[in-house]
Amino acid sequence: YGKFEETDAGGNLIGEFGANEFAVIAGYGRKLDSSFSVGGNLKFVYSSLYSYVGMGMAVDLSANYSIVEQSFLVTLLMKNIGYQFLTYTDGERENLPFEIQAGVSKKFKNMPFRFNILLHHLNNFNLAYENPNETGAGNFFNDEESKNSGGFGDELSRHLTIGVEFLPSRNFHLRMAYNFQRRKEMVLSNRPGGVGLSWGFGFKISKLHFNYARSTYHLSGSPNHFTVVTKISDWASKS
Repeated sequence: YGKFEETDAGGNLIGEFGANEFAVIAGYGRKLDSSFSVGGNLKFVYSSLYSYVGMGMAVDLSANYSIVEQSFLVTLLMKNIGYQFLTYTDGERENLPFEIQAGVSKKFKNMPFRFNILLHHLNNFNLAYENPNETGAGNFFNDEESKNSGGFGDELSRHLTIGVEFLPSRNFHLRMAYNFQRRKEMVLSNRPGGVGLSWGFGFKISKLHFNYARSTYHLSGSPNHFTVVTKISDWASKS
C-alpha cells in the first residue's frame, strides 16, 4: 500500500511506515460427470500494517451444476475456511472472513446476453450495521444508535448482486453488475454517483484472453483491474 507518514498526538511528523498484504493461492478442480464439478483453493495469507503482523491459512470449496445445452449454471461456494496462526496482538485471535455464496447464470437461446445473480454472505442474514452518526434524538451525546436498515426487504437486498453480459461474438463481451450492499454502505447522499456499479469488457486474440474491469466503491476512487489469461495446453504441440 506504499508509505505513510507517522505523527505523534500533536501532528508532528516523526517518521514513515509501510503496509502490505498478499495471498499465495493454489487451486484444483475436476469434473465429476457431464453436469457436476468441484474445486478448491488453498491460501496462505499475510498482512503487515505498521508494527502489526498477521498470518493465516484458509481454503475455498465450491461445487457447480451445469446444463451445457441450456447455458445454465448453479454454483455454491464456501470461502475463507481457515485459521489465523499469527495474530496482530497477543491473545487476540481474529476470525477469517468466512462467507457462503450461491450464484446462478443463464444465457437464453438466440439472445446475445447472459444474466447472473449472486447471493453473498448467506451465513449471516443481518448485514445492516449500527451507524453512530444517526442517533435517535439527534443528540451528539446520545448513546442510542439507529440501525442502517429499512426492514426485511432492505436486509435481503444487501445479499444480492445482479449482472448482465453482452456477447456479440465468441471473442468479445461486455459486462455490467450492481452490488446493492456496496451502494447502501458506501454512497454519499448528496452525491450518489455510480457507487455500487461495476463494468468491464474482455476479448480474445489468438491464445490470450484480455480483460478489463472497473468497480465504483466510492467517489474518492475506483480500482481498475487488468488480467491476461491463457491455457498452457493451448501452447502445447498438437503432435
